[in-house]
This record gives sequence, C-alpha cells and structure tokens, in this order.
Amino acid sequence: MSFSQSMSEANDKGFQRKIKLSMQRAAIAVMAESSETSNHAERVIYAKKVLNGEALIYEYCVGIVTNSTIAAAIAADTDFDSSIDFTVDSMFDAFAGVST
Repeated sequence: MSFSQSMSEANDKGFQRKIKLSMQRAAIAVMAESSETSNHAERVIYAKKVLNGEALIYEYCVGIVTNSTIAAAIAADTDFDSSIDFTVDSMFDAFAGVST
C-alpha cells in the first residue's frame, strides 16, 4: 500500500471512529489490569488520556495503518475489523511512551 493510500485511510472519519472505539476498549482493560503488569504506571497514564479524550486519534490511526495485515486488507479492499483490537493492543505501550 502506498503512503498516499495509508494517509487517506488514516484520515478517514469512519476508520478513526473504529480506532477510537478500540482504543477506548484497550484503555478500559488497562485500567483494570494488575498493578504488577509490566509498565503499568505508564500504561495507566496513557489510558486516562484515552478515556478523557486527550489522546491523538489520528496519530494512532497512522500507526495502525503501518500494520502489515491491516495495510494488506486496505489495499485489497477487504474487511480488517477483526485485526483492529489486536493491533491497537500491540501498539498501546508505544503510544504510552514505554520503551522496550
């Protein structure tokens, strides 16, 4: 998928709504996770930003379209909803500022 296609999808309001919903789900799960979870404090700080509407949805969308499974589905114009939650979850630490 080209950069132009990726950016077009990241700018799509319908796509942004899907990502926002998934981010909210992930943030709620983080708030309920054990305090023993790796990087819990940083994850909670970011989860609160998501839940309070302070997270940058567009920036997360740009990250999501870099996922190869989602990019391939967008390029093929096929459904990728089942991959969104996994991808949002896998990027949560990065957006929370956690380095590995």
